[in-house]
Amino acid sequence: MTENRRNANVAPQCLWITREVPYPPAFGGDVLYTSHLIESLAKAGSKVHVFCRGIVDRVKASNSSIEWTVTQHKLCGKFKAIFSPLPNLAARHNSRLQKKTLESILNSRVWDVIIIDHLASAWALPIIQKHTENRDPILTLYLSHNHEKSVRVQLAQNFSGNYLTKLALLLDAIKTRHLEKRVVEYVNYIGTNTESDASRFISDFPDAKTLTITPGYGGDELLHQTGFEELPHKVVIVGSFHWVAKKHNLEAFLEVAAAKFHKHGITLTVVGTVDSQYAETLENRYPCLDFIGEVDSVTPFIRAARIGLIIEVVGGGFKHKALSYIFNRVPFALIEKTADGLPISNDLGYFAYENLESMVDGVLQVIDDTETLYKTQEIAYLECKDHFCWDSRGQAIHSLLTKELS
Repeated sequence: MTENRRNANVAPQCLWITREVPYPPAFGGDVLYTSHLIESLAKAGSKVHVFCRGIVDRVKASNSSIEWTVTQHKLCGKFKAIFSPLPNLAARHNSRLQKKTLESILNSRVWDVIIIDHLASAWALPIIQKHTENRDPILTLYLSHNHEKSVRVQLAQNFSGNYLTKLALLLDAIKTRHLEKRVVEYVNYIGTNTESDASRFISDFPDAKTLTITPGYGGDELLHQTGFEELPHKVVIVGSFHWVAKKHNLEAFLEVAAAKFHKHGITLTVVGTVDSQYAETLENRYPCLDFIGEVDSVTPFIRAARIGLIIEVVGGGFKHKALSYIFNRVPFALIEKTADGLPISNDLGYFAYENLESMVDGVLQVIDDTETLYKTQEIAYLECKDHFCWDSRGQAIHSLLTKELS
């Protein structure tokens, strides 16, 4: 607990350091997680100042009391980042402008709390450490998103492409492990989005204090599913496909699924941000594939499908897209042990498979079984509908901060 140095009736002054402005055109579960936690923490009563890069006009926060400092620094190139002691995701944000701006923000007032949002923001750690020397303690929280060490090791080990790329991934995994260790050993609390990740951190660092903050849901909701009989034979994947792990997962799935889907007349719709050339290359290779790209709303494409897919084999954390499927009344399939954080008592609320091969075969078996599709989505919706309020997530963080600062 930090030293008693503040009036308990005064809202905590929180500096939230994140990567990008967490609003469109930025896309993905991690972006939604950040934006909603920022807004719900402010709504709960904390004073929040966000520091990130991007374009300030894209800030769409519903809470006008949130302060923003947004720079337009140029990201470090991926090749140049290889030569940094930081892992790629942090090295790219470690610019002179960001460091200078952060120093100015830290000196602008007395901060009660500093939140490092994602390991990509941990470039800021040395500046925070230097600032807090010979000052009253500042409560620090690392919002992890993933247990990055295990994810990066898994990614490097599973990568089967270019040897030099694999070597770079192995080096990046080592850098990630070192940076994550430094962050976890410095901060007061680690925020995780699943209990499994919390357990992994505690296994690595037995003295660590964790707070599990599963995502909420604030998107479109379909109150009643009228049936699947009129829907075309479509399945859908929602995600962002810039990160090498996401591309690896997609390509591994297509190798297994594409020929069988094409043979049975099933269209695989992929919705989310993606490089146009990459999308075109895959579409030319796999006739069943329909790459939609970036859209204002994924809802119409989810509701047009009979089954949603979560194909992650490499990658950890909460699978945010599961909530989009659940609240839009679309049954979904995933790999066993990747449903962490969902309050579904058994696998009757989703289709779980041991590997990608069995997932593809399972989808083929159930896609025309409209009764099972209906029952599965109904179970998932009823068991989840009261468990994903964003306000309670912000209140949980705010309560922790006020308790520790009192």
